[in-house]
Parts: sequence; structure tokens; C-alpha cells
Amino acid sequence: MLKGLLIGALFFFALGGCATLLSFIAFDRLLKAIKAASEEEWTALGKPLGFFWVPAKGLSMMHSSSSRSDLYLRWTRCTAKNDVVPEGFDAKDLRRYHRAGQACFLLGGCLLIAFVTVIFVR
Repeated sequence: MLKGLLIGALFFFALGGCATLLSFIAFDRLLKAIKAASEEEWTALGKPLGFFWVPAKGLSMMHSSSSRSDLYLRWTRCTAKNDVVPEGFDAKDLRRYHRAGQACFLLGGCLLIAFVTVIFVR
């Protein structure tokens, strides 16, 4: 039973990590599409860098990474009613992967808590 709980927790943590990486890739693709469609729109967003994508040299890493963090949080938490993603672009994949990662980390955490609880109850 203990081994199963620990393996399950590690499995969900690994799955959550993969989903998080996929959300970063989806975020980068969305940024690339926005920059390709409208340089002005990308500039209005604060010239954000992607997690893996860097559009040009000479950008302020500090400012661009804070823009990235702000956008990632806003875009993963926005709803269809209050969409903050620029018009004409879709962040469904980004939101889907982000939610999947959160769910996997939650399940992994619950299994890890159960594992620790069983150890201390014995």
C-alpha cells in the first residue's frame, strides 16, 4: 500500500510537470502568433518573452520576464466572459494544459499526504 501511494504521487507529479511544460509551449505559440500578426499588439503587451521563445536581442530580460509572468497568470485565469487575450487569438490549449497540471499536482499532493499519514499512523 505504501509503495502504491508513493508511486501514484510521483506519477501525478510527473504528469503535472509535463502538463505545465505543455502550457509553457502553448503560451510561447500564442505569443509568437500575436507578434507575427501585429508588432503593435505585442508591444502593447509589454514585449513579453516566452518561456522558451526569445523574439529578438536587446530586450530587457527583467521587464520582459515580468510581462511574461503577468500575462501567463492573466491568460490562464481568464474566463470566456472576461477574456484578456487579444481579440482574434485563442488561449484554450494554454488554459487546458494549465488546469491539467494543477489537477495532477493536487492529486499527487493528496497521495503524498496519504503516504505520510500512513507512515505516522503505523
